[in-house]
Amino acid sequence: MDYYRDNVRQVSHFRAVFSDPGIVPLPRNRLDFSDIYSTQKNDCGHTGWTVCTKCETYRPPRAYHCCICKRCIRRMDHHCPWINNCVGERNQKYFMQFLLYVGLLCLYTFVLLAFSWTTECKVCGISILDRQARMMHSIILLLECILFGLFVLIILINQVQAIFEDETGVEQTQNMGNYRPRKPRLALLSDVCGRQYPILWLFPCTSVSKKFDTPLIDYHV
Repeated sequence: MDYYRDNVRQVSHFRAVFSDPGIVPLPRNRLDFSDIYSTQKNDCGHTGWTVCTKCETYRPPRAYHCCICKRCIRRMDHHCPWINNCVGERNQKYFMQFLLYVGLLCLYTFVLLAFSWTTECKVCGISILDRQARMMHSIILLLECILFGLFVLIILINQVQAIFEDETGVEQTQNMGNYRPRKPRLALLSDVCGRQYPILWLFPCTSVSKKFDTPLIDYHV
């Protein structure tokens, strides 16, 4: 069970790191945005579509430019240094799974620590030096569990709350998501985790649905 849980955590982290977060493809040919630059407007005249003057391309609704990745990301939430990648439409599920399993690992370690101090250890040394070393090791491990456990719990709650409010981190910061009609929470979770059985949302082996891949507007790109 421990082996399985740790493997799931590692796979979740791997997929969050190396999965495409939803990068908006660049046009094959350079587009003329001289009018956009002169008027300082980025509305391309289509509902929800905007122009990114940094990528010099059209981007679908809820896509935002990441100054670290240097690309526009569909439904971008934030750029996470833990995974050295953006958290966006296609990898948010894996990011949340990673947070969940790190939190469970911290909880499991805390339970083991509590169990080790409430039961007699027949193989542990009885000398003062051995007891002090065991105590120091337990204290350090406990502090790590509390620190990382609370940290990932706060981020996970923030992610779930953002999904239920149908606002990404960027939209919350800029107060841009209140205009959308409210959807059921299960539907919002399905948008992020895929439209399969909810039990499969716990596993990183299922691909996130790509139904949101709106094709680029036909501007001869």
